[in-house]
Amino acid sequence: MNGLRYPAVITGELSVSWATRNRQSQTAYLVPQTEGSITPEAGQTTTVRLFNEKGVLVRTLAGLTGSSVTWTLAEEESDSGLSRINGRLRHEIEAERGGHVSWQKQVIEFDRAGYGLTYGKYYGGI
Repeated sequence: MNGLRYPAVITGELSVSWATRNRQSQTAYLVPQTEGSITPEAGQTTTVRLFNEKGVLVRTLAGLTGSSVTWTLAEEESDSGLSRINGRLRHEIEAERGGHVSWQKQVIEFDRAGYGLTYGKYYGGI
């Protein structure tokens, strides 16, 4: 998220990136999350789900073939259902191929800092 592995807080638009995996070719050892991408299976796609601060699913980006996506502030404000950007976000990432989905999806939650967003909690910067 915004260039950080597991951020507690971010500012600005949300940029999500991930490393791809391949269940058929990564059989020699347990692949750590810190390892770079492994060429995915043919037809493998990624789904990213974005939840607002109330835990409501507000956007699903399915069928992604790359390894990153950006949720602009304008898109987030429009999607949030709050008429503003969120003070806290949750997102989920999972891969899919041929009806098979990730055994464990990645779920990450974090705060959003900035003027008017958890101002007292992050007063003076992050």
